[in-house]
Amino acid sequence: MSPQMSSRLQSISLHAWRWVSASDRMARMAVIAVYAFLVITGATTSSIGVAELRQDPSHPEGYQIGSSSVIRSDEFNAFSPIAISIMATGAAPTTSYLAAPADVVHRYPSGGFFETFVYFDSTMLRAAAILPDEMVFAAHWWLPAVALFLFLPKWFEQVGSSRNMGWLAAFLIALSPAASWWTMMPIQLIAYTVAGSSLLLSAYCGFKSKRSALPLLQSVVGGILLAGIPSFYIPWSLVLGLPVLAASALWILSRKDGWLPKLKPLASPLVSH
Repeated sequence: MSPQMSSRLQSISLHAWRWVSASDRMARMAVIAVYAFLVITGATTSSIGVAELRQDPSHPEGYQIGSSSVIRSDEFNAFSPIAISIMATGAAPTTSYLAAPADVVHRYPSGGFFETFVYFDSTMLRAAAILPDEMVFAAHWWLPAVALFLFLPKWFEQVGSSRNMGWLAAFLIALSPAASWWTMMPIQLIAYTVAGSSLLLSAYCGFKSKRSALPLLQSVVGGILLAGIPSFYIPWSLVLGLPVLAASALWILSRKDGWLPKLKPLASPLVSH
């Protein structure tokens, strides 16, 4: 290799390393890499492999480390079967005729056009028609955690704190007993709310800088994410979701700017609800 080529490669490598090591880009890339690995391998922490649901408990298919938690019956008797039903049918899941409508609580579209976008995480399960089931199930399982780790540090920085505190908060939420006990439901609720709120804050900054296309897209996507707040477990929606949204809205409204850049991003959650 010529000295000129070697010098050029070293310069490119140095610039690439500076870009990756700046801020928390390396950590964010690691989160995406771990997510990709878990999706490709189809690995989850689901207890769907509990013995009574196995096709043959003495000769089970797949691989499982440890034993399923029998106490997680709400997950392997409700949440995961609904996800698997959507994957199998490509439509609304098959539920009991005696059961109350569960599309809001379990976040799946039941035929409405806008539900397809608001409950995007369940809509993605239909990709099982062309992708391996285990990969689609894992992608759906870990998506809230990815959103949490990618957006919470950014949201902390946007409202005046540091990304390091955001990473600490993300780890505390992901490793909390509530996240384990309720099969990641608290993560799912707060992650999408934080992601939507962060996009609204970004949209506000864009509108303030006289940009239009990207801030408009951020407002629409943020509104879709925030429209799912009434789903899941309503008491948690009030305790975990609304404070994040309220703090974001108050931060925007407290800026010393004109009202139009403030109202544009805040209008999308109102319209979506």
